[in-house]
Amino acid sequence: MKALGSIFKYVWPQWPRIIVAVVSAIVVAALLSLSLLTIIPLLKVMVDKEEGGLHGWLDATACRCRYGLTPSLSLGTEVAPGQSRTDGLIIIRVEPGGLAHDAGSRPSIASWPSARGRTSHP
Repeated sequence: MKALGSIFKYVWPQWPRIIVAVVSAIVVAALLSLSLLTIIPLLKVMVDKEEGGLHGWLDATACRCRYGLTPSLSLGTEVAPGQSRTDGLIIIRVEPGGLAHDAGSRPSIASWPSARGRTSHP
């Protein structure tokens, strides 16, 4: 304990620098944690197979921006037990005044009968 007391008398004049170093370390740790939290949603979009991954998200965003159309991002709909189709489009929402609305597109229109009436939102 005596040795710690002798070291303390040399460290005590440096206390403002020690406080700045500790506060800086806390700020850096908080910023690194925050940056990792912002990456998680991006990774989720990129690797999510059910939603079509990054390219599916980009396609849906382009449809919303260009045409005013919100498509379903699901890759397949079960037509019969064990059989699914991926070549259909399920329209969730059409913005009034958009190109899709002017072309006659309406919500819940699908290219196969079993998907008609689907109203789930992403």
